Amino acid sequence: MVMHGPFSYFRHRGCSAPGGAADLTCYFAPSHAPCPPEVLWAAKDVEFTANYQLSHPWDIPARFNVSGGGVFFWLSNLSRYLMTPNRRLDSLLRRVKNAIGFAHPIMGVHVRHGDSCPKWEDKHSHLPGAKCHAFQKYVDQMEEMKRRYGVTRVFLCTDDPSVVAQLADYPQFDFVHLHFDRTVFAASDWAIELKLLMATIDRRLVAETSLLDIFLLSHADYMVGTLSSHFASLAYELSSAAKGYHPPYISLDYPWRGSLLSPVSFYDQSGATTQEVELNEGRRDFGKATKT
Repeated sequence: MVMHGPFSYFRHRGCSAPGGAADLTCYFAPSHAPCPPEVLWAAKDVEFTANYQLSHPWDIPARFNVSGGGVFFWLSNLSRYLMTPNRRLDSLLRRVKNAIGFAHPIMGVHVRHGDSCPKWEDKHSHLPGAKCHAFQKYVDQMEEMKRRYGVTRVFLCTDDPSVVAQLADYPQFDFVHLHFDRTVFAASDWAIELKLLMATIDRRLVAETSLLDIFLLSHADYMVGTLSSHFASLAYELSSAAKGYHPPYISLDYPWRGSLLSPVSFYDQSGATTQEVELNEGRRDFGKATKT
């Protein structure tokens, strides 16, 4: 597998400076040895996809399934391999951990609000029945983790500044979190991708806070969140791959499913849609998408 080309989140000065690259190697170790472009891209007709689906059966070859973990552990270890931090990101993670007091045992809590909340009411939502939960709902599950495992230190990951403002109301937990201005995420219901496109948000802030939150969540010993969020799902995948087992977690909505995006859209080199495949029959507008 080859990951090649620029990534929109990494198109900032920190990655584009002399000696830098706006591709994934800005923060991750290269996933393949250097190879000439004509070798990597020998095919004339290339088809791309903007998302993937795991809701259909996958056959994991036995030599890659020695743990018996199936699709989950296959995808988790693949994600861990492709997202191996380079020295730059590893150094950043170490500095931030020391700065905020990230220490074990610790529970990771992901509260996704921000641009996701308006999507739950969209009739075209790919997440039927999902919704944004009040912070108290998360605290209820944090109490359950505390009861079971005695953990009181919490790493909080959220895009909602009002959640951070409530932390003093729960003295039974010792909260740590990244320190940055979260109002940039909550100022409107525009999707983050649109804000990046319209240049209304700092790309480097988005890239580095997102990476730090994902990896710090994955380093936690326990996790509470909503696995309808790809952010939380990825953190849980990385955590499981690194630990070699399923760390205790509570999802307020869906179990892990690999991907909930539908339909899968394929594009040619000009950007024109070549086909759409609907694989999530639970989607509210299922039947309107083209099936191939």
